[in-house]
Amino acid sequence: MDRKHSFPLHSVTFLFLPALFMVFIYHASGAQDLAFDGKTFRPYHAKFFKPKRPLQYNLYLSPVLTVDPLGLGGKSTYGMGAGSRINLWESKSSDNNLQGLRIKGFYTAAGYELFPRQSDNVYASLWMRVSTFMPLTARIDYVYSYGKGLRGMSTRYCVGFEVKNVSLFLAGTTTRFLSERFGDHPYLDSPYSNVGSILLVVPLYNHYPQVK
Repeated sequence: MDRKHSFPLHSVTFLFLPALFMVFIYHASGAQDLAFDGKTFRPYHAKFFKPKRPLQYNLYLSPVLTVDPLGLGGKSTYGMGAGSRINLWESKSSDNNLQGLRIKGFYTAAGYELFPRQSDNVYASLWMRVSTFMPLTARIDYVYSYGKGLRGMSTRYCVGFEVKNVSLFLAGTTTRFLSERFGDHPYLDSPYSNVGSILLVVPLYNHYPQVK
């Protein structure tokens, strides 16, 4: 045998001992239960002590009425929307009317709006709720509109208040991303191209499971 290509036995043992040790540690840590002195013990895992965060969301209907606050001559029209709002973070502390403004929660949502007289909308949005003497809420919608072969993007800014979980928003819309890829925005080819709207959000189903 060529001694240049041979390895001493102790060298081979030195190389394989760490690997065998790692395999042993892996199987030991992966074991679910350990038995000792007639009793069963479960190994410690940090995840056992982390709070569980179940998915919290609601489903809602959202009637929409377009208005012309700038007096540009747009006709008012109506639409019906539906969507779902998902909790990103929500404060669990009780409300106190004397504490001033306090952020109550952040949310994300997605929805669809059907307008019989103009283009329809698909939107994704971010919401914020503020606790004060009257529950306030605000949201920003990123809207994709399509209809009559036209497509376009717009941003809708909404502020409002809540009464018994029903939200009323006053909104203003700005069109954007007008390019050859999208073509003209549907708002530019509609007599109902109003920059303002009034939205009502009515929850239909709330999924707020209790954390155990």
